[in-house]
Amino acid sequence: MPFGTAMSRLKAALDELDRNVRSDLKGKTSVSAQDKRNMRSDIEKCMQQLDELRTMLAG
Repeated sequence: MPFGTAMSRLKAALDELDRNVRSDLKGKTSVSAQDKRNMRSDIEKCMQQLDELRTMLAG
């Protein structure tokens, strides 16, 4: 089932994203306010797309 494979990859990518964001925020170089806004915006877009998929599955 393609969904199962895609969901596994999504979860792995989310774990990687979490590690990378935390690493960037704790890193020696600070993340600018603009970069943080861009990161939040990108995450919001992904959340919107996931919400649309969830709604589609709800019937």
